[in-house]
Amino acid sequence: MIRSCYYHLGRTTSKSIFFISDAIPITDKYILSEHLASNDTPYIIKNSVLLESLNYKLNRILNFEATNHNYFRQHITDIKESLIKEL
Repeated sequence: MIRSCYYHLGRTTSKSIFFISDAIPITDKYILSEHLASNDTPYIIKNSVLLESLNYKLNRILNFEATNHNYFRQHITDIKESLIKEL
């Protein structure tokens, strides 16, 4: 089992939890809701250290998913296959 990869505790304008596996899917068709900043605008991560950590964890999840299809609640493999068909 993959460890310490499902979420990331960080600080934006306040303490935040980033659910890494929620980064997938990446199209509007599959997105349930946006993460909004306190001023009701979409939150954009600009901190390079935080981005690097989030990218590292997301890559670990995607690598794990490659050999453990649909392991995560988002069913990443099914979504990937569906997106490929839509192309």
